[in-house]
Amino acid sequence: MSKQKYVISLLDAAIQRGDAETGMLAVLTDLKQYAKYGIPPIYRNAINRMQLPLLELASELVTRNKEQLTGRTDVILCAHPGTEQQLQNHYRVTTNAMIREIMAVTSPSTQAQLAAFLPAHSGSSHDKVGEMATTMATRIAQSCQLQGRAFAINSGDNSFAQAISIANDGLKSGKSDAVLVLIANEVLTVSKDTPLAVGAVLLQRSDENHHQDKKAYLHATQTVSEQGWPASVDLAAQWYMTSPVNTSQCEPIASSGLIAQPVAEDEQVLGCVAPLAVLLKWLDSDLSSPTMVLSPGQPNEADIALVFGREPLVFSQAVAPKVVINAQQVWFAGCQGVEAYWQGLNDDQGGMVNIVHEALASSQVHVAQGATFDSYYSNKAALLQPASRDKMGHVAVASVMQTVLESFPTVALPTNAKGMVITAGNLAPYAQRRVALLPMFTTLTQQIEEVLQANQEVSAQQLLQQWLQQFAGDAHTKEQPTWMLSKQIANFFSKPDWQQLALEAACAGSIAAIDCAVNAITSGRVDFAFVAAAEMPVNLHDLCLCSSQQMLSHSVIATFTEQADGFTPGEGCALILLSRVDATVHLPKLAVIEAIGSSTYSKSMIAPNSDGQVNAMRHAFTQTSLLPSDIEFVETHGTGTPIGDLVETQALSTVYQASNERPLNLGALKTQFGHTFAAAGLASVCKVALCFEHQWQPHNLIRGVLRDQLQLPELNFNPLCQGKPFLSPRGQRHAAVNGFGTGGVNYHLIISDYCGSQV
Repeated sequence: MSKQKYVISLLDAAIQRGDAETGMLAVLTDLKQYAKYGIPPIYRNAINRMQLPLLELASELVTRNKEQLTGRTDVILCAHPGTEQQLQNHYRVTTNAMIREIMAVTSPSTQAQLAAFLPAHSGSSHDKVGEMATTMATRIAQSCQLQGRAFAINSGDNSFAQAISIANDGLKSGKSDAVLVLIANEVLTVSKDTPLAVGAVLLQRSDENHHQDKKAYLHATQTVSEQGWPASVDLAAQWYMTSPVNTSQCEPIASSGLIAQPVAEDEQVLGCVAPLAVLLKWLDSDLSSPTMVLSPGQPNEADIALVFGREPLVFSQAVAPKVVINAQQVWFAGCQGVEAYWQGLNDDQGGMVNIVHEALASSQVHVAQGATFDSYYSNKAALLQPASRDKMGHVAVASVMQTVLESFPTVALPTNAKGMVITAGNLAPYAQRRVALLPMFTTLTQQIEEVLQANQEVSAQQLLQQWLQQFAGDAHTKEQPTWMLSKQIANFFSKPDWQQLALEAACAGSIAAIDCAVNAITSGRVDFAFVAAAEMPVNLHDLCLCSSQQMLSHSVIATFTEQADGFTPGEGCALILLSRVDATVHLPKLAVIEAIGSSTYSKSMIAPNSDGQVNAMRHAFTQTSLLPSDIEFVETHGTGTPIGDLVETQALSTVYQASNERPLNLGALKTQFGHTFAAAGLASVCKVALCFEHQWQPHNLIRGVLRDQLQLPELNFNPLCQGKPFLSPRGQRHAAVNGFGTGGVNYHLIISDYCGSQV
């Protein structure tokens, strides 16, 4: 975008709330809505409940403002960490594993009684895709034909303000023309006192001379000060504060002549949608309140406050500084630390090991020849080696993150520096889901125990006690929503006032998180950013749901070959520190992030799309003076699925093949460390930074004969059966990273080695 002076306009905003008597949203009672929004029958029992009302509200806002939405429009969803569909799936998979393990040690007659407790499968083979928060955002992007970014975020009660801040960064960077921010208040028990509700805000970057008739303007987003409002705000302005307003805030507000507007009782029941209700109230009020500040009534120092005004605030487009990676640390599979990771990238095994099926419900849900619902068939994985796993195979992610933090390079960050911490991953850890499901588990286990006692099944009773201990431990778990990992990181570095949130964008999550961090830095809102990613998918929930959709390899991942039949799951955690390249503080500079392109274009929720990938690549090259011919190495997404490898190769050939005289080297680290889901992009970025450091491009583990249909030799693509040094000299080495996710989430990151002249 070339506009040198611009404003951030609030184009539209709306809320839908549940019925006054039942709390239920009307759209959820009309089955015709599925067809209206193109949701096929196979998905209807698999998608999250709030998908339909979000689609309806998004469609209304986009249709109403269609003529003004002429460029790239992002979709950012504030999602709950544990939706109704996620809980339903997890209950089913967990109880199925528990009952089948117990049945295996009982008599045939007891088995017949216990079989009655087995959960009926009410979903579909698309349960894994359907339960993801990301797919709610991408489905909205597809339905409304919006091709910008699409992802979900969570930061507890402050999620709405956090999403607006991320949207504002994207608009100020010029990479987004408009952003649709959506929020859903999903509750497990719906009533008039706890209604369902959805809300939406549509923001747009407008030229300073073409912004008339807008509802309002976004002036600022930043973390709250100790006084509870942004220090940059004119204290003579009138304020609306979200409630409850604590005593310490009331006195300075009153002495400054400000107005504290508490949230009304009928707004408080809207939960996370309540801040938007306050904003709408201000929009509908008289013009005597020129400024509105949305700030938590009892703010955490890391919370975000929003400042809106009725008059535009004009911003000038500055030259965006380049962003560098200052430090990194990883733990992937059995390779803890960057040195071990580099060794694993260069040996002939990487992190692949055999799954110990006996440790997962005594192998009772492992079906080697092909899984049915709620069972799995995989035999290989790139397994982390933590201190312990629970009965479902889950790892305590916070403990893994702590290990990575304790080995992170020492960095001296300025005391007064502004910063953010953003963690990519599944927004709701599984232990936390079981906490929400504890009443249901308790009822079921009591019934099972009665049967076992009556039949004197001693061994089975001992097994049941292990599961009861698991559920009791979950009730006291320290595993919190994923955004709390960001809080953990901030506290470790003594930066509790830095912005903290979590992001989910399927398998492209960590590149999406890097993109948000880069935008925040280049907009000038923060000076530094920690970007983390953690995902441990070698557990019964992920193994079973991925198996039902036939995503996983029946042997081991074989990217680029005729043997490719799916991916092998991998586990890992990574953390990097980013800053402006011209930051005054003395920190190492490992690599320069040149550009990040994105696109949410797809014709399917599950199948990759070449056009969407091409759009992301071309979007990246609009942000840099580099050309495709300058790129020597591309770390592919490389999932080892027949369709995935073919589509990605076709997309790369469209952008790169015509301009490359020398071979384009293709990396595929998933052949060594499996598919780490949200952590995959960060694993790739850390690998490329290590490639620059060691001046070497590691080989891929090519398992089988290269697939003729990919036409790699004809396209002048080298699948790196053997490692190679860089041909370009230091300071002129450029690489790219692909990151793709379910629902058409496509990212392309361009990265260069650091040379002092780049300042």
